[in-house]
Amino acid sequence: MHAKTDSEAAIIVASQGRSAPWQALVIRDVQVWVLTVFITWAGLRFLQSLLDAGTQDSLVSKETMKLGVRMVLKSIVAVAWIVAFSVLYARMWEQKNETVGGLVKQIVEW
Repeated sequence: MHAKTDSEAAIIVASQGRSAPWQALVIRDVQVWVLTVFITWAGLRFLQSLLDAGTQDSLVSKETMKLGVRMVLKSIVAVAWIVAFSVLYARMWEQKNETVGGLVKQIVEW
């Protein structure tokens, strides 16, 4: 990952004012912000891989097949990161909604 992405995530975690960074990571909003940074990073990497493939496709020939394979693999890895971070993001929201729904249910039943 790029240093900028790492520093953005570190700033989000550090801005919570906890004594240790991992204490801030248990807060759902912090998790959302950090995952949003990583999903954005993965999306931009995918866009970059498509642009690289579009601008360098004329360079691929039988002799430089490795370049073509590299471009395809770069796109596949970027999509894999998008999927992985998106799945984590969706599961986190499902858990948050279950927690909130359970809390509302407890209040209504009380």
